[in-house]
Amino acid sequence: MQFYVKAILWAVLGVILGFGIWFVFLQAPSPAPPQMLQNTPPPDDTMPPVLETGTVNLTMIEAPDCDECNADGLLLEQAKTVLLNSGFLKAGVSKTIGMDAPEAKAMMARYNITELPAVIVEGDVGRDQEFVASWKENVGTQEGGSALVTRLGYPPYYNVTTAKAVGLVKAVGIKATGCTECGDPEMFISSLEGPTVGMAFTEKSVYDDNSSEGKALIARYNITKIPSLLLSEEGASAYPVFSQIKMLGTVEDGWYILRDVVPPYLDLADNRTLRGLVSAKYLLNSSCTECFDINLLSDYISQSTGLVVAESQTYEADSTDGRALIAEYNITRIPTLIYSPDARYYPYFSEVWLNQTSTIEPDGWFVFRAHDLLTGMAYQNISASG
Repeated sequence: MQFYVKAILWAVLGVILGFGIWFVFLQAPSPAPPQMLQNTPPPDDTMPPVLETGTVNLTMIEAPDCDECNADGLLLEQAKTVLLNSGFLKAGVSKTIGMDAPEAKAMMARYNITELPAVIVEGDVGRDQEFVASWKENVGTQEGGSALVTRLGYPPYYNVTTAKAVGLVKAVGIKATGCTECGDPEMFISSLEGPTVGMAFTEKSVYDDNSSEGKALIARYNITKIPSLLLSEEGASAYPVFSQIKMLGTVEDGWYILRDVVPPYLDLADNRTLRGLVSAKYLLNSSCTECFDINLLSDYISQSTGLVVAESQTYEADSTDGRALIAEYNITRIPTLIYSPDARYYPYFSEVWLNQTSTIEPDGWFVFRAHDLLTGMAYQNISASG
């Protein structure tokens, strides 16, 4: 369905950028299956000698006063897990030390470490060149031939140069009281906190819009659409996703305020009018068994764009109401669908709809006419005169 593949989608704050996996390494090739003794060929002196397993020691230097950065030593555990995939290396001593420890200071100076936490792998790293190559491509650097150092640079982390933690975020949500159809700010926050984005929150508060805190925020920042979300700009801006969501709001007093809210939402500027609940009319000829299923098309649009269809009604093309719709909107191909004007509240929906040869009528209703883009799907040509 080419029409909808091209649609621009804004999910609930998106989860818009992927979060690269920290450690992705090639596994060592599996050994050949053993041969029966009598079929074992004589030794081949031209084969290279098998390398013995090398031992490496792992040290994690923790970020000071930043539990979110250290994540309970997850970075060290991931490094040890990755070592299990190496057929030529094994973990020896594994330890965690603080930034102020003499050993940590020496390592930070020797390897020019500017972001914590950091993991240093020292020892016979050269015994597994695949491991080293993957580390350099995905994780960090090789130092002096015998050490590997993480250089991830993804928040949250502690910047040694500025002596500040980077990527610690405060979040404040405002709920749309009484609006069961509206989104939940807690889901907004969870989508950013999840593994795809990995935003680290030090404070999370959600207020009803009719609470004293909610009213104060709405008045202070002239918020006109709820639910809404506020993020501390200094922390949130450290994440790649921020460059994407920034266009959906404004930054004031050090806070990012979400303003282009995904429907359904309450329009405070218009007496708390609910926006984004769409009615749909389906026009078809049920005797056409070869024709595509208009309900499936509507479901696909909803799932792809987030369009919320609150109610729908189906009309036969040869019924009185069906003929009236055909005449009113000059419909020449069925099955088709017609969406109510509330579809315009979905970001970019109108632009994409028009760009794909469908129409928005003078009364604001959206009429699907992009049948030519539904490759391989059957439909009927009819007379607009009914």
